Amino acid sequence: PFHFARMFKRVTGQTPHGFVSAMRFELARKLLADRDLALVTIAHRVGFSSQAAFTAAFKRTAGSSPGAYRRRLG
Repeated sequence: PFHFARMFKRVTGQTPHGFVSAMRFELARKLLADRDLALVTIAHRVGFSSQAAFTAAFKRTAGSSPGAYRRRLG
């Protein structure tokens, strides 16, 4: 596992966890554009066990809540 993580970071510039997290939030941002999807549905689709956990992580990453991010999209 250590060798994989070291090689992965060397090639991508990110840790495996960081890479997966970035992909999850990229998908979440795309899904937030669909106003027909509930936030809890988006949270589950991107791998969070609850909307609360998704909201907290999204806020740390994007600097705003998923709802606020969605409202800014227009």
